[in-house]
This record gives sequence, structure tokens and C-alpha cells, in this order.
Amino acid sequence: MKKLRFTHRLYLTTAIILLAFLLLILFIGVGFTNVSLRTWALSGLVYFIAFTIVVMIIRKFAKQLGILTRSVDRFTHKDFRARAEIITSNEIGKLAMSFNRMADKLDEYYFELKEKVDAKTLDLTTKTEELQRQNEEIEQQNEEIRAINDEISVMNTDIAENEAKIKRLINNLEDVDYIRKASWGNISLQ
Repeated sequence: MKKLRFTHRLYLTTAIILLAFLLLILFIGVGFTNVSLRTWALSGLVYFIAFTIVVMIIRKFAKQLGILTRSVDRFTHKDFRARAEIITSNEIGKLAMSFNRMADKLDEYYFELKEKVDAKTLDLTTKTEELQRQNEEIEQQNEEIRAINDEISVMNTDIAENEAKIKRLINNLEDVDYIRKASWGNISLQ
């Protein structure tokens, strides 16, 4: 059996004492002709019963609200499987059913959104890998172009050196030709 809390035990004890007192007044008052005492005892008993019924109804609603509140708290802490387990047809039961429908829809939307995010993440991962591969190819081609540019630079230097050599050679040949013509007498040396 569930252990009662102190407030429940106190409430139960007070109710029993009050009920016993009212019954005692009612049964003792039966022998009296004083109607007002019996009327008070009877109305006290009716009030006690009404009060007990009201307290029980309030406790029932409070318990249902507590269950609904705990479900909402779990849901707000990202437990999207949390549902209110209230099976009544009163307003709290309708509110719990509405909460459960809302939670089902949100869970469905969350699942769909997660699937879309996963698909986009996979797509982005694939595209990123492709771009990295292309980037590596471009970097490799850039290295090859740098090597070719270095070779061209060396060739340009060689061409410039060979051009200077050819010009000197041409100048030397012109000088030789000039000297040869001068030695044969065609040109006078001045």
C-alpha cells in the first residue's frame, strides 16, 4: 500500500474526528427535543460530506493537472516522446488529448526536419568532398604550371644569353669581313 504523506494523514485524522463528533451529536441529539442542536448536527454532517466530495474532486483534478504538467515539463526538456496519460472526458482530459495531438505533430515535424537535415548534410558532405578533390587537382595543376614557368624562365635566360652570344658572333664576323675586305684592298682603313 502506498505510504500516506503527513498532510494526507492529518487530513484523514481530522475528517474522522469531525465525522465522529457530528455523528455523536446527531445520535445524542435524537433523545433531545432541542431541534436546533439536531439541525446543526445534521447540517454539519451534510456540510462535511459536501466538503469531502469537493476536496476529492479538487484532488482528482489536481492529480490530472499534475500528470499533464509533468508531461509538458518532459516535453519542454526535449523528451519529444512525452505524452499525457489521462483518460477522462472532462476538460483536463480534452486538454491532455490536445497536448498529445500537438506533441504527435511536433514529433512528426521534428522527424521530417531531421530527415531533411540529414539529407542536406549528406549532400553537403558529398559536395565538399568533390570540391576538395577538385581543389587538390587545381593545386597539382598549379604546381605543374609553376614548374613549367620555371623551365620557361630558364629557357628565356638561355635564349637571352644565346642571343647575346649570336650578336657578338655577328659583330665578330662583321669585323672579320671588314678586315678581310680591307686587306684585299676593297676598303681603305681609316
